[in-house]
Amino acid sequence: MSVIECGEFRKFIDPYIDGEFDDAERAMFDAHLAICPECRRYFDQRAWLQNAVKPVLKRPCRMPQEARSRLEKKLRAARRPIRARRAVRRFASPASAVVAAGAIFLLVTPLTGFKPSVVDEVLDQHCQQMPVEVPTPAAQELDRWFAGKLPFEMQAPDFRDGRVSLLGGRLSRIRHLASNASAPAAHLIYSVGSHKMSVLVFDGRGVVPFEEPDMHVRGAPMRVHEARGHQVALYRRGNLTYAVTSNLPRGQMLELIGSTL
Repeated sequence: MSVIECGEFRKFIDPYIDGEFDDAERAMFDAHLAICPECRRYFDQRAWLQNAVKPVLKRPCRMPQEARSRLEKKLRAARRPIRARRAVRRFASPASAVVAAGAIFLLVTPLTGFKPSVVDEVLDQHCQQMPVEVPTPAAQELDRWFAGKLPFEMQAPDFRDGRVSLLGGRLSRIRHLASNASAPAAHLIYSVGSHKMSVLVFDGRGVVPFEEPDMHVRGAPMRVHEARGHQVALYRRGNLTYAVTSNLPRGQMLELIGSTL
C-alpha cells in the first residue's frame, strides 16, 4: 500500500472526511491517520469544524411571500404548454400509454415488499466512505476504546497474516430486521494490500441463523454470501456474530478468517 505525507493528507482532508475517496485511497489515508498524532489532531479539529458548520448551512432560508407568489405564478404558466403536449400524446397514442404503464409495473412491482437482508445491511456499511473514530493499528487499543461503549465485550479479530493491517474502528448499529429495531455494533476497518476489509461485530442472536451453515472453517460454522462484487462471511463467537466483508477472492478471504480461529 502506498504511503502519503502529512502535507498531502492535510491538502485532501476535506474529501476524505466527506467520503469521496475510493477504497484504496481511503485505506492510505486511514493508515496515515493511525500512525501520525499530529495529523490525527488536525483531523479532529477539521471534523469538529465541519460538524459544527454543516447544520447551519442546512437551515432553510424562507422566501418572502411576495417573491414566492411571483415564482409560483411563473411556474404555473411554464407548466401549461407541457401539460397540453402530454394530453395530445396521451390521446393520440393509447397503445403507447398501455406499453408505458406495463413497463412501469414491471419496474416497480419487484420493489414492492422488498426487505433487505443482514448481508445487505453489512455490505451497505462496508461501502460507506466514513472515517474511523479511533485510528490505530493496535487491536488492544481498539478493544479498550470500545469497552463500555457496547453492551457486550468485544475482541478485535487477530488476523495472523502479514498482509492484513488494522486501520481503526468506529461505533455502528445493525438492524434486527424482524422487529425493524437496531442494536449497537463495532465496525472495524482493515487493509489487505490495496483492498479494504471490514468486520462488523454485533450480538447476532435471533438475527443470523447458523443451524445450516454453508461451510465450516477450522470447525467454525460459517455463512458465506456474494453480493455486488463482494464476499460477506459471517461466523459466530459465543453470542457475537462477526461479519467480514471485502472484494477479495473468496478463497483468500476465508484463508484470512481461518487465521483468526
